[in-house]
Amino acid sequence: MGEILLTRDYHELYSSQEFKVIIDGKEVNNIKNNKRKVITLPVGQHEMYIQVMGTKSSTKIVNIEPKKTLRLSCGSNLKGLKYIFHWLFAFSKDSIYLEETV
Repeated sequence: MGEILLTRDYHELYSSQEFKVIIDGKEVNNIKNNKRKVITLPVGQHEMYIQVMGTKSSTKIVNIEPKKTLRLSCGSNLKGLKYIFHWLFAFSKDSIYLEETV
């Protein structure tokens, strides 16, 4: 078994909604704004994405290694003018992200 340490970065947009954590097509967990979750998974490759209110991140292939922790972060890409006019972009492709962190 290995682990994913998932951090949701703080952002006012979607702040009251929990992001759904989808791994291999199944909802396995939720994450609140500005929180962290540890998700234990079997060793191997898994497809993962984050979903909220009808929008989702790009699908990421994660490789889980035995007794290792993979660090990922998620949050909203709507910053600057996109945040000001968020109702135009909130359901657009890649309005939320899932990426590997160091």
